[in-house]
Amino acid sequence: MAKQPRRRRRRAGVRVQNIIVFALAAGVIILAMSLFFRVSRVEVAGMEVCGQQEIKAASGIDEGDFLFLVNGVSAERGIKKSLHYIESVSIKRVLPGTVIITVTETAPAVRILDERGDCWLVDRNGKLLEKGDGEQPLVSGVTLIAAIEGTNIAFPFEQDYKTEILLDVIASASDAELLGEIDGFDLGDAANIQFGYLGRFTVNLGVPNDLGQKLRYIPYTLEQTLPNERGVIDLSGISSDPSKKPNEARFIPE
Repeated sequence: MAKQPRRRRRRAGVRVQNIIVFALAAGVIILAMSLFFRVSRVEVAGMEVCGQQEIKAASGIDEGDFLFLVNGVSAERGIKKSLHYIESVSIKRVLPGTVIITVTETAPAVRILDERGDCWLVDRNGKLLEKGDGEQPLVSGVTLIAAIEGTNIAFPFEQDYKTEILLDVIASASDAELLGEIDGFDLGDAANIQFGYLGRFTVNLGVPNDLGQKLRYIPYTLEQTLPNERGVIDLSGISSDPSKKPNEARFIPE
């Protein structure tokens, strides 16, 4: 009978040892898992204009953050708000401990003057990227108001209807891969949109409809001109409506 308490004490001691071992093992596992799921590296891809450190800082993602609590929406918003050349952002989590930020940058498409005469670089979506000059086509016939980096273009009330026209013209010229050859856009007369081309042509688009179809006629019209010949490429008669005549491009030499 005297041996039973000893056995109980031994069993109790074994149980305590097992609990201690289990607690230590659990602590090691928790520590390992904590390190495994913590952000240890932030990678950035896709940037050309913006700096890697700028993007990391704007994301608000720091080393040591819990990987699965990283707020991708907040990071995207912070990057776009701080860096106006960023068009889109993708946040990807990769175990162990890596966050990959992939950005797509925008680029200046045109230049527009504001009410003070300052020049602004504007992308094809109408976002003001920064104040400064460049080689992009200059847009006349409109004036920027309330110009602030990162915001969209705004014109005076009487010119506001030209916002959509300008964006359609830019998009059509960009899609036709003509934007780099255009000297400048003239939106002074919304029913007679024009732009300078290759330094020796004036392209008359007429009313701003069927722009993609109209611009496709430019290469064929150029084939009919002589080297260094100057003049007007009139595309105002081009229409998707076959009943409208004459549905053809004309070249009017100087």
